[in-house]
Amino acid sequence: MMTRYCLPLLMLLLAGNGLCAQTTIHVRFDSTGQMVKYPTPVVRGRDDIQFSVEVPRALLDSELVAFKALLQADSGYLADPLVNGAYKAFINTDTIDDYTAAVRDLLAHWPSSCASRITSNNLHLPVDAFFQNLYDNQFEILVMDRSRKLDVVQLAADNGHCTDICVRFIGTVHLHRYFCKNCPSMPLDSLRFQLVRFNPLTKTAADWYKVAKNRGFQQLNYDDVINQLLALDGAHPNTIARNLVTSLRGWFMDWFWLSKGQFVLDPFRQISKTKVSDATCRASMLDSTIGMLRERLAFNDSVKRHVPFKEWREDQFKRVQSKGADIQAEIKSDSLERVALLKAVNASDPASLGVGTIINQVDVYLSRGNLVRPQKQFDAASRLSNAWARERRQQRVSEIPQTERLFVVVYNIDSSASVKLTEKPGAFDDQADFTKNGVNALNFSVSGSASQVTGIVNNLQSFRLLGNNIPPGSAPPGGDDMARVVQMLKSLRDDYQAGNITFPLNADLFARQTYTAPLFATFARPMTLLSAPYSDSFSIRQVIKKDTMTTLSFVNVGKLRHFQLAAGLAFLTQPATITTIDTSGGGFKVKTASSTAAAVLGIKFYPIRSFNRDNGIIPRYPLRHLSVFGGFNMLHPLNDFYAGFGYDIVPGLSFILGKNYYVKTAYQVQNNQIINSERVFHTGNSFFAVTVDPVLFFTIVKSFF
Repeated sequence: MMTRYCLPLLMLLLAGNGLCAQTTIHVRFDSTGQMVKYPTPVVRGRDDIQFSVEVPRALLDSELVAFKALLQADSGYLADPLVNGAYKAFINTDTIDDYTAAVRDLLAHWPSSCASRITSNNLHLPVDAFFQNLYDNQFEILVMDRSRKLDVVQLAADNGHCTDICVRFIGTVHLHRYFCKNCPSMPLDSLRFQLVRFNPLTKTAADWYKVAKNRGFQQLNYDDVINQLLALDGAHPNTIARNLVTSLRGWFMDWFWLSKGQFVLDPFRQISKTKVSDATCRASMLDSTIGMLRERLAFNDSVKRHVPFKEWREDQFKRVQSKGADIQAEIKSDSLERVALLKAVNASDPASLGVGTIINQVDVYLSRGNLVRPQKQFDAASRLSNAWARERRQQRVSEIPQTERLFVVVYNIDSSASVKLTEKPGAFDDQADFTKNGVNALNFSVSGSASQVTGIVNNLQSFRLLGNNIPPGSAPPGGDDMARVVQMLKSLRDDYQAGNITFPLNADLFARQTYTAPLFATFARPMTLLSAPYSDSFSIRQVIKKDTMTTLSFVNVGKLRHFQLAAGLAFLTQPATITTIDTSGGGFKVKTASSTAAAVLGIKFYPIRSFNRDNGIIPRYPLRHLSVFGGFNMLHPLNDFYAGFGYDIVPGLSFILGKNYYVKTAYQVQNNQIINSERVFHTGNSFFAVTVDPVLFFTIVKSFF
């Protein structure tokens, strides 16, 4: 019967203490890659972390439009009777008809609902791969042990969170998978999570290359292909053209969807040209925007400079000051994006198409068993504000016991920023708040007690690469089918001789997955360990070029104790009766006294050391509130004793249940004379008591006198 009631209570206490609870922690990123929902201050090795990214529906729609535009251009080009006839003369008629019919069918059934897909059985169209890269493989989490990759977790589009406004990509990391129970010499104290984004279209092209090259392209005699191209102006161009198309037709058709129906040897050259065009256009727009912002900033500064401060209302001055800070932040953001785009203009290597963009890199320190590593978290995107607005979350990392190691963590740090942590330790009185506030009240004392980096969506969208920028092919003028195809092949030759294309392509292109440097990262440092109790004030300083942000914070580290003094009132469930006999002066007087309450003083022993700063009604460490009490009656310290078990409602205020033990005098009486007496211990009744710190108890008593 006892087990039936005590076991659930024990499990509840353990769960509250974090010893047997498993939780799912939700971490979310917005469309710019910045973290907007953070890990909990304490992350344990058995927890799950659900990562999610909220992407505007418009961004996914634009990626769908880019792929659809390619197929429309492809279909339109192949529908030209001159082109269609020329292709059928060199490539099997049924093959061309099947391909064009498949493209028309895709366009006729193009998806309109959220996260819906279409498919095709045509072997030359990577439709399935594109939709998989759009909805299943666009985002992933790299799980790292610092520099070593442990796992890759895909974030898939969730139909349950797909609306006209946004689409949420979700994936869960199970932390217990990365711990080796039998490897104590190699404990994982932290994990690094890298949020990676792939452009669906360029990833499809990179993945498709691995498929297309294995369909005979690698078996080609590349020198022979080049020699035949160079010989097209020779004596037998038609024969050479037929041989070339026969050997390359599989490769040509595999890339019709990307080249808009044209013959290409190097399909990625078109992408590089579009990438340069998009980046150059965006950089030019940013130049104009930055110029206008500088003019607005100059006007804002002149207003502040020419109006005397005494003429401002405080709220007006703060608004103007805040507006200036916002404009400066916008200039900084646009300038950083402009630099990144200009770098992209110079990066035309096809291998960059398969590169994953690390949008955010998040470091998380893990707690296991009794080794707890709480994290005090700040957000650089919100000018180093506290990551958690909830008071309980902040309290959790503002006052900790000496056995925990606090880490200061700053999320969403721009890649160009530097962060410095400065500590200043000092003394700290870790007396319980209940005691401290109670004493102060009785003594009639008074207790003392964001710019966001923007523009990354535009960066991501600039890598859509293929929209309407690739000019559709046009049929070569005049002549028969043979002449048209010869002219197409001569265009390939001219590009090759001009160095505009790479042929043959590297067989190992995209064989190894590579990633960019993180756009946002995490700063994490452990606080210095000293002898408790102590307080450690610290400042965090972030510098991005000439812009500096600083925030101040602290952590109080309390000492853990096995023993605490306690004083209070004990109440007996039944009166304790004591009989005395007075025989002085030859008399024989029997006196009986009973009591139901007593002022007690004693010691509490905490099997799991107590923490005075766990001040919440819902405790962080329930097991640290359990104690064994032993004490005595203050008025009869040698005769009346109390023992029991206690629980701290809050540190400094305890409720105790136990047994009363007191000394009784046993009399042997004969003829109204005491012939013998003996002092014996007697087990009394049960009691309950309310105790506080003796300092507070005696202050209360003193207030009545």
